[in-house]
Amino acid sequence: MKKLAVSLLFSLIMLLSINTVDSQAAENPQKTTVSLSTLIARENPSPSAKSVGSFKKGNVVYVHSTRPGGWAEVRYNGKPAYVPAMYLKLTNSYLPQKSKKYSYSYYEGSSTMKYIGTSGGYDRWRSIFTYAEKEENVLYFSESLEGLFSGYYYSGKFIKTQDLKYPIKAGTVWTNVFSGDDYYAVSKHMITSTSVTRKTPVGTFKNVVQVAVETNDGYSIHRYYDYYAKGVGWIGSRERDGSCASACGDITSIK
Repeated sequence: MKKLAVSLLFSLIMLLSINTVDSQAAENPQKTTVSLSTLIARENPSPSAKSVGSFKKGNVVYVHSTRPGGWAEVRYNGKPAYVPAMYLKLTNSYLPQKSKKYSYSYYEGSSTMKYIGTSGGYDRWRSIFTYAEKEENVLYFSESLEGLFSGYYYSGKFIKTQDLKYPIKAGTVWTNVFSGDDYYAVSKHMITSTSVTRKTPVGTFKNVVQVAVETNDGYSIHRYYDYYAKGVGWIGSRERDGSCASACGDITSIK
């Protein structure tokens, strides 16, 4: 039974997963706010580059691209400048809210998720999955200018994935690779829409991001859709034809 629970948990994580991204230029700049009291803007993406000015905590800053080394390209007095991306907070976040408790239902089983603290740059959430028996695990979430990330431990190994790739736009694609001593899987993802209206047991979400997913574990290929909402994260999955089979899940409660 424990083996089955672990297998079902892995299948759930596959529904929530994605891979790392490279530096990217944004056609539509990402809106962020400064989280540091004084954030120095430099003329090049280097801590030794000349300062061109500074931003104050709470200032709105638009990110035009990300650069290696954790730098973000912004505008200062209308000209390109660079700041450490870690001090910019996305205005439109897809992270689940720490003050809320979430419940989900799946084709087989259900789960609850509650925030329990932050460690190593990740928000830690206690997840209790119920299918015949209860299985408790910890899920990890973080967000940067590159996207929404998650992680979990499987067979003693921490597996980091990316749940959304930023900036959000239709046509964006990425690939995940999952590997370990006893498993190997690849999943391909593409954002097919950013304006889906989706009804769930907790209400109707608008401007939902729809992600087409194709998974391949070496034995079978599975295609389905994942759905994400601002301020909540993952809100459900369905088969490509809309049916509720193995790739099926819904958010059922937010308290």
